[in-house]
Amino acid sequence: LLNRRGLSLAAQPLLEQARRTGHSLHLLFSDVDNLKVINDRHGHLAGDAALVALAQAMRRSIRGSDVIARVGGDEFVVILPDSSEPTRHFVLDRLAEHLHDELARIQAPHAVTVTTGWAQFDPTHHATLDALLSEADAAMYERKNVRRPGARTVGSDARRGTAKPRGDPPTEVRSSTSRPRKVRRS
Repeated sequence: LLNRRGLSLAAQPLLEQARRTGHSLHLLFSDVDNLKVINDRHGHLAGDAALVALAQAMRRSIRGSDVIARVGGDEFVVILPDSSEPTRHFVLDRLAEHLHDELARIQAPHAVTVTTGWAQFDPTHHATLDALLSEADAAMYERKNVRRPGARTVGSDARRGTAKPRGDPPTEVRSSTSRPRKVRRS
């Protein structure tokens, strides 16, 4: 996985290409929910295993042209160049499936949920990678704030640079060793 600096270096040519060609580009910003609880209840090795499982699931979920990076302790970014909204949904669905598989493979004794926000690159609103990251990060935190039964979730409306309600429920993947699997799209 790339780190934040590697992400910055890899993203620049992709953003320039999207700007030049007008092709779509999505940025996904994912955060492991309640990692501290996993660490406190099951130990830091379990928390580390959850992070590795997510990283492996992300690697298995993306195309060779996509970019993945760990930008914080429990925060990951994926850049999807030349992507459409259906591509984004497909990647998120695959991520949920692969994370479930990884957690079952390591026999995780705990549930792991991931919240993902996204932004679609718009050269008139995203002069820099940081602007795109900031929008996707804000959308991710808005998603976290509405994660309750019956709540609508949010995605990014890049045309206005704000998050707007979306009908997609959040991703929730639980290991098969703890509770029945629930997969909902992010």
